[in-house]
Amino acid sequence: MRKSKRTYEQHLKKELARRRDFLIDRLGREWDEIQRSARREEVVRRAQDTGRMAVNYLMALLLVGGVVTVMAIAPNMFGAIGRIAGRKGFIGRKGFQNAKKYLRSRKYVTIRKDDDAYEMKLTKRGADIILRKSFNAMRIGPAEKWDGIWRIVMFDIPNRHKWARDALRGRLQAMGFYRMQESIFIFPHPCDEEISFLTDILSVASYVRLVSTRDISNDTDLREHFALK
Repeated sequence: MRKSKRTYEQHLKKELARRRDFLIDRLGREWDEIQRSARREEVVRRAQDTGRMAVNYLMALLLVGGVVTVMAIAPNMFGAIGRIAGRKGFIGRKGFQNAKKYLRSRKYVTIRKDDDAYEMKLTKRGADIILRKSFNAMRIGPAEKWDGIWRIVMFDIPNRHKWARDALRGRLQAMGFYRMQESIFIFPHPCDEEISFLTDILSVASYVRLVSTRDISNDTDLREHFALK
């Protein structure tokens, strides 16, 4: 078990670095959507956080924004702007100071101070950490309206790749798939991109099939599980 976990961790670190563009693009789209839909009170509440959420918020902006410039815009508020696509965020003074200290002490970022502004950039170590966090947090949101199609993931992965088989099962469940059998999972919404990415990351694409169908008998329990009408 210990060897399998070590194999998985080593493999995942290398593969996430190779496919980082997928995660960055996905995280960027999620960031933009949250920024568009967030209410003012939500922005203020998030900016006032001084703990781990402030750290993760700043690291996510660093990943999608590249080099980030942080500067005071009010007595207790900092604005952060990324060079890539001008993505921006807000963070309270205390939250920024705590996050800056934490990230620098663990060598997750490099920081250069220029007058009243800070220029921050992820180190390789920091990028590895936030890529892993983004991978672990990857979910598939429901479509506005179900298209009536079931997506079925089936796989037959040899025992020599047991670590990858276990990892695939774990990730599918974490992403919200319903486990019908040991190696059969089902989901009601489009997931082609995510399954392609996941099986590529785990190097098991040749052992996995994704089937789409409208016809599954006795699917009442599935509809209830996914709250489908």
